[in-house]
Amino acid sequence: PDGFFVTNPESLMKSWSEAYSIPETINCYTLDSLSLFEQKCYEAYRNTGINACLTGFSGGVRYSPVVRYSKVHVWVEREKINEFISNTGCKVVDSGSNIAIYIADSEEVFSNCKVIDNSRVASPVQIYLDCMQLKGRGEEMAESIFNKEIKK
Repeated sequence: PDGFFVTNPESLMKSWSEAYSIPETINCYTLDSLSLFEQKCYEAYRNTGINACLTGFSGGVRYSPVVRYSKVHVWVEREKINEFISNTGCKVVDSGSNIAIYIADSEEVFSNCKVIDNSRVASPVQIYLDCMQLKGRGEEMAESIFNKEIKK
């Protein structure tokens, strides 16, 4: 009567993450601190309407600060990539990037975004999927997001 529920969310999310991949990425560099660049991402969204949201470690720490990170991960709508790069002042590079722009070809990655601490952040489910693709401590971040935000 209350709708439906997932009986085994851990298995579902694990299987989904194995079938999931981030479609296309643009690697960029900024001299700004990561926090300043993340602020610029929010300002680009708020002031110009560019559909963008933090994900990966950048988004994950807003829900569950369990890792330190040295790279910003952000989803940006394909049609506004050049405008986003111009507004945030980053530079496209072949190596040495500290920003990964994930190109969004559909609105799904922006579903259930939240504003947390003056940052527009992807949903916990999207961040889980994106973190599971990251080397290093990505799985640790994904597990923390799952336990704190998805499983509840």
